[in-house]
Amino acid sequence: MEELLERTKNLIREHCENETTGHDFWHIWRVCQNANKIYEKEKGNPFIIQMICLLCVNLGYASNVVEKKELSQEGKIAQDADRLDAVGAIAIARTFVYTGKQERPMYLPGEEQAVSAEEYQKSGSKTSIGHFYDKVLKVKDKMNTQTAKELAKERHQFVEAYLDEFLAEWNGRK
Repeated sequence: MEELLERTKNLIREHCENETTGHDFWHIWRVCQNANKIYEKEKGNPFIIQMICLLCVNLGYASNVVEKKELSQEGKIAQDADRLDAVGAIAIARTFVYTGKQERPMYLPGEEQAVSAEEYQKSGSKTSIGHFYDKVLKVKDKMNTQTAKELAKERHQFVEAYLDEFLAEWNGRK
C-alpha cells in the first residue's frame, strides 16, 4: 500500500506541475498533512484517507455548497482536511492567487456578500474580498469532525482579523 501511495503522489505531482490557481501539488500535500492530524483523533482507514486526499474529487467546497453528499468516515476526514486548507493564512494567500488568475478585482465596496450559493458554484466570487464572505468565512461551520471543527476555529479567527484590518486600511481608518 505504501508503494501505491507513493506512485499516486508522484503521478499527482506530475499532473499538477504547472497548476497556478492554488490547487497545486502543495495544496494536496497540505490536505494530506491535515488529514493525518484529524485521523490521529477521529480514526478510520489511513490508506483510504490518503488516497481520497490525493484523488480528492467532489469533496471540495463548491461541489458540496448546494447539496451535501453523504460520506464515509474516511471521506469526512478527507473533506475536512481539504476544507482546513480553505480557512486561515493559507486560505488568504490562495484566495488572492486564485482570484488574480481569474482576473477578478481585489475589492469593490459593497460586494462583500454578492453571490448566492448557486452563483458561487457556477462562477465563483466577484472579488477577492468577496470570496472571503462567499466561502472562507463559511468553511468553519461546514466541518464534519470535532477535530476539524477545533482546528478551524483559530484559522477562522485569523481570517476575521485579517478582514477587519483590510477594511480598516481600505476605508482610511488606519
